[in-house]
Amino acid sequence: MNDFSEIKNLTELVLTSDRVNLITDVHGHILEVYARELESENIVLVKSLVGKSLTDCSNLELVKDVIETIEIVNQSKQPAIKKISFSSKETWIQLEIDIFPITDQKFLIILNHHRSVADEIIPTANDFDLNNQVGIKSSAPLTASASQKTNFISKSNIENKSDSQFSKYTQDPNQSTISSVGEEIQGEPRIFLRSPEDQLINIITRVPLPIILVDELSLEIFFTNPLAIEYFEYEDDELSKLNLFDLFPSSENHYLSSVIRKDGVLSLEADYSWRLIAKRGTERTVRFLINQIDYENRKTLMVIILDQENDSKLNFIKEETNILDLFEKDLLVVRMTPDGIITQVNKNFADMIGRPLNKIVGRSFEENLFIEDYEGIFQHFAKLTPQYPMQKNINRMLTADGKTLWIEWTDRGIFEGDQLVEIYALGKNITDTYQRDLLQQSMEQRFQALVENLPMVVYVIHAKTFSPVYISPQVEKLTGYTPEEFYKSPEVWMNAMHPDDANIFYQLLQDRIEKNIAAPVEFRMYHKDGRLRWVEETGTTIKLPDGTILFQGVSRDVTGRHNAREKLIYYSNFERLVNEISLKLMNATPENLSEILQDTVDVLGKYMQVDRSYIFDFDYSDQTMSNTFEWCYEGISSQMKVLQKIPFLMFPWWIQKMEKNQEISLTTLDDLPPEEKDLKDMLSLQDICSLLVVPMFNNGKTSGFVGFDMVTQTRHWEKEVIQVLRLASAMITSTRERLEDLS
Repeated sequence: MNDFSEIKNLTELVLTSDRVNLITDVHGHILEVYARELESENIVLVKSLVGKSLTDCSNLELVKDVIETIEIVNQSKQPAIKKISFSSKETWIQLEIDIFPITDQKFLIILNHHRSVADEIIPTANDFDLNNQVGIKSSAPLTASASQKTNFISKSNIENKSDSQFSKYTQDPNQSTISSVGEEIQGEPRIFLRSPEDQLINIITRVPLPIILVDELSLEIFFTNPLAIEYFEYEDDELSKLNLFDLFPSSENHYLSSVIRKDGVLSLEADYSWRLIAKRGTERTVRFLINQIDYENRKTLMVIILDQENDSKLNFIKEETNILDLFEKDLLVVRMTPDGIITQVNKNFADMIGRPLNKIVGRSFEENLFIEDYEGIFQHFAKLTPQYPMQKNINRMLTADGKTLWIEWTDRGIFEGDQLVEIYALGKNITDTYQRDLLQQSMEQRFQALVENLPMVVYVIHAKTFSPVYISPQVEKLTGYTPEEFYKSPEVWMNAMHPDDANIFYQLLQDRIEKNIAAPVEFRMYHKDGRLRWVEETGTTIKLPDGTILFQGVSRDVTGRHNAREKLIYYSNFERLVNEISLKLMNATPENLSEILQDTVDVLGKYMQVDRSYIFDFDYSDQTMSNTFEWCYEGISSQMKVLQKIPFLMFPWWIQKMEKNQEISLTTLDDLPPEEKDLKDMLSLQDICSLLVVPMFNNGKTSGFVGFDMVTQTRHWEKEVIQVLRLASAMITSTRERLEDLS
């Protein structure tokens, strides 16, 4: 295995490896270098070049071209493809260099090359047909021996001019041998800035990590590289039809939305580990690296997914590598036997525990464990197998002064055959983060409990797209739709809104977002079961650190309040109407009484929105009752002609109710006593669905009654309606008695 330990500069590394990946700063200082061995998949950390500058490399032409391209990428913030060629030790090197900007003015540089040794340029035994050879741009007719300028095109489409010597091949007049010396094409552009799609997609497709491109406003996924498709177990472009929220299990939705609401989408890159879910339901623990970029004139997030179960750093560790040296700067390192006896630790671990090395090495790992974690630790070790040699775990450690720390471990089992012989444990002190997460989780749970028990809907949406970020569960009670239905189809909210209110509401919402107005808005909304509800909505804008604007609102059902207010206005208006009727009746004379009573019946029927209103008068001389005044809504048939001289004896139950000064209130005809079949039949002949009558009663005697009929639909008669009708009845009776006394 080649560890590249003797490599002194970048040119040597290019010559001795299959592929080179570097991370540098803007000045060309090398921060990390990884190389892939020739004809091997092994990737090795090249420590000898870390800390050096690209200018330390021996080939100045290579350095100059790379530094120039880094400067271009730094200014444009767009990836670039660079093609260069140079000679070294009789080897002609053609490089394609991808330079990709990452966070904090760092750059990922990928070097891929095609190698052609000088003596391989001269074909000896392997002659070829010039006129049919792929890659030759121009050639001359064959002669016995000729020299001319010939243009060759390489497999990677690089054009090279050469002085070529043609020699006739005697056995076949159509074949010859060429020897040529390549030279650089003068004046050829050497930096190729591709279109944004070509630049980004080309590099993302080749990066060995799952990567997705997400619309920053709607969080819709519109591109994924092949590793992301494989990682989430989808087929082809299925993943590109999802929303970022679809990759999370529902249990993460609340914390996810609260993080976005508080600090914006970029905050998903924090140290918190997220749980994602693949198509077949497999859950994965990951962290994110997120870059905010402009892609085809849209705000885009490039999300790089780091699988916590398969830490990419560990993939570079081979058994020959000194693991302690590689990670000593950042991590806690422990080597131990399968039964927990420590054989080696690094200084970080000793400093954390607060004991000297001779008090740690040779002792049991249990001495530093929190006692309640003993069993879990050894159950964790038991899961290490040759097939799955790496496992992650979190447990508590005790320091010499009695403090409790939370440590996240990545344990790697070393096996001889099937036998576990040693454990490498790489740890990270996450006490601050873990306690903060616990506190945050506790606060989030308390906040969630508070929000989800409020008698209102709390929601957060993107201010520009109106796409929901969070909706509390109460939305199902208000609308009949679950939060998940709103997440999947944001248009549900607008579709449920009364069509007369929808456009007005969204215009008002836009005005409130732009002007930051917090005034409440009322609108009508249809419940999923068809009921119409009145909703009051109040909200305000939130501007996140990354510039994203959200709108946070609260919606509550105010149907009862609205109806009460409408009822108050309704009866307040009716009070004025009654006053007008009262004035007319007070000024009534025997000559105009009939006209005023007919006007009173008309006004009552129209204002109370019934189908018929009427007055019946009793005639005690012949024990009958007759319909004397009637108003009918348009299209409702009149019954006045047939309702004359009806004997009291036909409907004794009705007459008894009137003489006892009791109203008759029927929501449906089924409210009648079972024995009143004849009365029910008579009312049915008039197409009556609901009915309300109150007696005209004075001085212990009933003179008739005033009533309302509903024909087109049923109606429940509220007490306020009954009181209004009784008031009208009393005024009519009083007016008649006054005129009788005058006569």
